[in-house]
Amino acid sequence: MNIEDLIQRIETAPGPSDRLDIEIVQAISPRPVPAAFTGSLDSALTLIPPGWSVLRLSHHNDCNGHFTGWLAELYRPDQSVVACPATALIASAPLALCAAALRVRSFQAITQETSTTIDTWRRSPADDAPRALQ
Repeated sequence: MNIEDLIQRIETAPGPSDRLDIEIVQAISPRPVPAAFTGSLDSALTLIPPGWSVLRLSHHNDCNGHFTGWLAELYRPDQSVVACPATALIASAPLALCAAALRVRSFQAITQETSTTIDTWRRSPADDAPRALQ
């Protein structure tokens, strides 16, 4: 399952979805634990990775008295820039938080993968040579 596709489906969902809840659990946990992430703010908040916090959760309007959707962004206190900005207005606050939390998790996975690749690239051939017995 591609997490980017899941985020896109969350961003376009019209409301809470049991199917999306199951896919979120499958994406983040080796042991599925049922939760209503897409329908509950409390459950959606549990998706936020440790060290991250809600920067913005807002209900946007069209300046004509109609709400148009929700926006959620997360941040880490050690960063001065929002690493994973919101990309769309979403149907509900729990869905917006789910999408934001999954964007951060995807960002962390990519960052960790890139860091591992760079560390491997920086190693010298001598690091892999067998050590002489003393």
